[in-house]
Amino acid sequence: MLGTSKLTYGLIIALLIALAGAGVQTVRLANEKQSHAETVATNEKEWTLQYKTAADAAKDSLAIYAKQTEALHEEADNAKKQRDKASADAVANAHTGKLLREELARARRCTAAPEVTATINRSEATGPAIDLFDYVQRRLDEATDTIAEYADAAGIAGTACERSYEKVR
Repeated sequence: MLGTSKLTYGLIIALLIALAGAGVQTVRLANEKQSHAETVATNEKEWTLQYKTAADAAKDSLAIYAKQTEALHEEADNAKKQRDKASADAVANAHTGKLLREELARARRCTAAPEVTATINRSEATGPAIDLFDYVQRRLDEATDTIAEYADAAGIAGTACERSYEKVR
């Protein structure tokens, strides 16, 4: 019986070693599951934080873009108003030039009248001088209108560009 009891003891010891090994494996597996769950939770927190940060950055960028776009639209409207005012001023100046030319034509007609000629004793050069003055006045008005229109447009565009840059910067 002694041989059987050694065998029994051997089996019992082998069984105990197997159970101890299984217990150690179970503990190790449980620790790995817990570690994996902690890693997954940590990663989810980090991903959520990164997503939130990216979403906040995108939201901030969109808000800045909307603000800059609104500022640019306001500046464009302001420049259009300035351009319209400059155009209205140019029309008023053209009207004033027209009135001056009409007054000059009236003066020319007046000096050309025979009753005025006899009383004034005007020289022969007065008629051509008035014609030349009328021509020069008309050309100056045309040149002034063109130059003023260009200068107004360039000035308004430059100012609008500077203001837009400052608002977007």
